[in-house]
Amino acid sequence: MSAALLLYAGAATGGIASAIMLPVLGLYVGATAKIGVLAIGLEQLASAVWLYVPLEFAGCVLAGVAGMYPTALLMLRRRPQIPILQQFLRGVTGSLAILGAAVLLITAGAGNEALLLLQLKG
Repeated sequence: MSAALLLYAGAATGGIASAIMLPVLGLYVGATAKIGVLAIGLEQLASAVWLYVPLEFAGCVLAGVAGMYPTALLMLRRRPQIPILQQFLRGVTGSLAILGAAVLLITAGAGNEALLLLQLKG
């Protein structure tokens, strides 16, 4: 969840933090996937993580989108009759719904991961 909140930080920084953190997340995922492939092979890695990694990764990307949403909305739908701050705050409200969906995806992925680990242990 800390990664999701870091990705969402763009909501408070005009999208900048999210724009920086999304490629960092991509580098991290790529590096860990490469290590996994080298350690156990692509097929074994894919069969071990397919139930949770897509959910967690999609949730993180969605958190980044949520972080950029208020600024993007403001840039795309500027209405001169409504103050900029009010428009931005409306975007923040919408971004919280997107963040909620991201948290649900990450939680579902983490739950799947925990269940798999418990099965392996027991």
